[in-house]
Amino acid sequence: MQHQNVMQAFINLEEKPSIAVSGQNVHYAIDHYLLPQHWSLHLYDYHARLWVDERPIDLYPGCVTLVPPGAHVEYHFQGRSSHLYAHFELPQVSPEAGIALPVAYDMRSELHRFEHSMQTMTAAFLFNKTRAEIKLWDMLWELVAHGESVTTRRHASLEKALTLIARRLGEDISVTALAREVGLSRNHLTRLFRQDTGLTVVAYVRQQRARHAQHLLEHTAVPISRIAREVNAPTLQSFSALIKKETGHSPNHWRRQR
Repeated sequence: MQHQNVMQAFINLEEKPSIAVSGQNVHYAIDHYLLPQHWSLHLYDYHARLWVDERPIDLYPGCVTLVPPGAHVEYHFQGRSSHLYAHFELPQVSPEAGIALPVAYDMRSELHRFEHSMQTMTAAFLFNKTRAEIKLWDMLWELVAHGESVTTRRHASLEKALTLIARRLGEDISVTALAREVGLSRNHLTRLFRQDTGLTVVAYVRQQRARHAQHLLEHTAVPISRIAREVNAPTLQSFSALIKKETGHSPNHWRRQR
């Protein structure tokens, strides 16, 4: 499932990729880079903002990006943030001969499986580079399949609704107002959410708020009272109830994981 930004890159998958480095990286605040010869594949489990050649992409748990060589990348993180990644080379290809792929993908519905693939690739890279490269090759072809089928798999209004929710976790979110903003009836939007996420709109918003809060608790020193405000919890008691219900643990438990 593709992210809302329809940015494309042209890739040549006729040959196995050559991995330069793969692992889990940690970033803080703002970071930027440009890789002249290497593609970069990243899987995120946090909320942040990414610019690729000055075009913004909202990152969230389950988002995957595939950035081509020569693109200027700038991250704006919300405290300590870690993600799985691989930098690799492929033969150059012209747009006419290459496969057009989106730069960003929504892999939330397949997050655990894709994360396992990334972890397998990263672990293999330490002792068997060829095995890691074959795993990466398979994952890239999987992204091709996503890019080819996205238009039939996700309603454009649902995509917009998911994006708006990701941007407004700290605000009141009315299902009726959200449906109106994306051009759907409340019932239609609810049906689309159930089909795509297995959740109601309200349950999905609650889940995303809890995941965002959990990330901040685990990876930043942001005070719990401020995190509560960032996910629209009016009191510490309601914030604690949200985290306990969605994650099975208290906010203090996740803060101790830092």
